[in-house]
Amino acid sequence: MICPGFEPNWAVELICDGEQMSADFVDAFSGDDIVTTPGSVSFLSEKPWAISTSHGIKGLIAYTPGACQDESDRFFDFTLTTTALPDYSDQVAPICCRIE
Repeated sequence: MICPGFEPNWAVELICDGEQMSADFVDAFSGDDIVTTPGSVSFLSEKPWAISTSHGIKGLIAYTPGACQDESDRFFDFTLTTTALPDYSDQVAPICCRIE
């Protein structure tokens, strides 16, 4: 599952490998290059899923069938509402997530 943020440009990718979950933080905001940093993810609760990554991303992922509309007017089934982002203190609008 990938949840791409916009302004600033970043993404968190949750990766399932068998019974193991990991998280990659993709930073396209801090410089000229896109930097991907591997890390871990913890699930703190379900329905919605509360997550915390080793990168400092915290938030809730809810199943919202067809209800999350991104800035390009596409619709998705999952919504990430962040409660913390690394090095960013402003409020971020809910983010659409997609399964790849």
